[in-house]
Amino acid sequence: MLPAKPPYPGIVGGLTFTTGCYADFLRSVKERPYHDICEVFDALQKDNMKVLMLLDGIDKPLAKAQLTRNLWDQLRELASKPSLRLVTASRQPLHELIRSAESAGSDFWNIFHPQPVKLECFEEGDIDDAISRLQDVKFVPGARTELLNWTAGFPPLLLELLNTVGTKYRGRAIDGSAVNLIAEASNQVLDALLANLWKDCPQSSRDLFCELMERGSLDAPKCKDTDVLPLAEKGFA
Repeated sequence: MLPAKPPYPGIVGGLTFTTGCYADFLRSVKERPYHDICEVFDALQKDNMKVLMLLDGIDKPLAKAQLTRNLWDQLRELASKPSLRLVTASRQPLHELIRSAESAGSDFWNIFHPQPVKLECFEEGDIDDAISRLQDVKFVPGARTELLNWTAGFPPLLLELLNTVGTKYRGRAIDGSAVNLIAEASNQVLDALLANLWKDCPQSSRDLFCELMERGSLDAPKCKDTDVLPLAEKGFA
């Protein structure tokens, strides 16, 4: 049970928990952690507080197929509570990632919206907003252009370069030449990202991209949407 006296107020006397108290309590749990986690989320609901849980890179644990159905069932039960919302992020749809037949039978996978939100190339306003977050870095003419030349506005690439810019040019101005130097120095990281993106494209999209490189341009309406979309989403074309 959650303690009813300091440092964990909120169960007796109408006092409200702080998020730090919830965290401290869960860190102190020795046995039956799932039972105590359920109690905390129930207490959060009474305090009119909510938790947003982001499961980023869920591809990796699913690929290993080492997580049990019981774990997914427990997450499903927690997600049914009004005080918790789950968001997953992956390079492929969840139903294509599940490797364990046992885990696939869990109701956990039925709680997500059937139509995922696709992270596509940033639009102009998105790029401006991302750059504006670097408040200690001044972009002079040419810097933004080279940033787009290297990344095509695809979020993982763009943000990777911006993070490096924010670290190396804090309190300074940056021009196009400096962006080129940073991008060239980051080739190893960027190449790994590009390799993953390329791997996610079906073979028909890769063939279309090679044809595009040979010709310079293609008439989009004459191409299959299923071939074009993966290239457009990832900034390849």
